Amino acid sequence: MTKLWFCSFFCKYCEIFDHFADISKMIFSLSLPRQSDKQAADINIIFNCFFMARSEELVKNIYLAAQEVYDNKISLKDQKIKMQNFFGMNPGSFNDFYYGYAKMRTGEISKRGLETRSYDYFILKIYEEFGRVGLEKALQSFRQTLDYYQQTIGVPCRSWQRIYDKYSELLKSRSGE
Repeated sequence: MTKLWFCSFFCKYCEIFDHFADISKMIFSLSLPRQSDKQAADINIIFNCFFMARSEELVKNIYLAAQEVYDNKISLKDQKIKMQNFFGMNPGSFNDFYYGYAKMRTGEISKRGLETRSYDYFILKIYEEFGRVGLEKALQSFRQTLDYYQQTIGVPCRSWQRIYDKYSELLKSRSGE
């Protein structure tokens, strides 16, 4: 029970990014007595399942929260406070997620990148909720953001490119809609 509480506490008060899992596992494993290889593998599996469920839950909630702000159901300021209180999310980070969502809805470039999992989920949900037109705008925004990051950083963003390709193919296959 103590181990699960530690994971829950640590995840709640830290921002969740792709690299966070490795850091958290390292810290978590340091807090335990020396484990056999089998015990260490079991702990790793449990931690990964917990982390992935927490990350997916957070991405879904961020999407819904950003949508509420975009639809003027709550102010950005109030939503940042809410996300901080419920998920321990840094208000500045939610700001980035909101503007990323808003730019995907309008088809404009976002110069603040999001994690890969968030882009994938946001684009999928925009397509499900707003159809072909929504997907076109989200992809237009994402392509501009992808190009901006590749030119600015000079490194190919392969995971982002895979997401772009996946939804571009979906758009092509639905060209008759």
